[in-house]
Amino acid sequence: GGYDFDTDDAYDTLVKLNGSADGIHIRAWLISHSHGDHYEMFETFSQNYADKVTLDRVMYSPINSGVVGYDAYLNKGVKDAVARFDGAVLCPVHTGMSFTFGNIEFEILAAPEHIYKETDPEDFNESSIVVRAVHDQGSMIFLADSGIYTCEWMLDAYDDGLKSDMVQVAHHGGETANKDVYDAIQANTLFWPCNEPLLNSERGLYVKQHILNAEYSKEHLLHSYGRITRPLSYKSEGHE
Repeated sequence: GGYDFDTDDAYDTLVKLNGSADGIHIRAWLISHSHGDHYEMFETFSQNYADKVTLDRVMYSPINSGVVGYDAYLNKGVKDAVARFDGAVLCPVHTGMSFTFGNIEFEILAAPEHIYKETDPEDFNESSIVVRAVHDQGSMIFLADSGIYTCEWMLDAYDDGLKSDMVQVAHHGGETANKDVYDAIQANTLFWPCNEPLLNSERGLYVKQHILNAEYSKEHLLHSYGRITRPLSYKSEGHE
């Protein structure tokens, strides 16, 4: 869930994908971390559309209030939002968990407990959950806003096990994640959740240049060019 001004568009998209406004069923809604641009829309959606959809669970990983940059939403406000959906439950996730929704496996590659056991990063974006959606014909990693600590932990834990067909570039265009994690993922298709000015800015320039020019990256999809859909049955060459 992004900013609250995206709420109506999110509902309209669900109606379109479902074929009608009747019977919309959301199996899981993951809030990657407690920053407004990742939870505001869920809060507003719960106020405006909770009686129009079925929601099974909200997946999250709240962080203790003592950490740098602490935002209280996942510890307080989200509980009231989830309660607006009849039957919905909160589902705390941990690294190594795996869920199955239909024919898609949903892997929790990293949850922030590992990072905060070892250090208290100065950037609260390190509290992001990293997930991978796996279909029998393709896979995609969602890095959220994860940064160097999370990336280094995943590289140590998974090594070449991170290889996936698609990846969401971290933190709106590559500011915090390191180039090594993209080299390990080797995604042919990269989703850039940023506009063109941000893509061309100095922010995270070294990492952006590296992955834009990497041999493995064949397709770059930029948010500012409109809505783009890739079905999970999509599979890029070279990943078995």
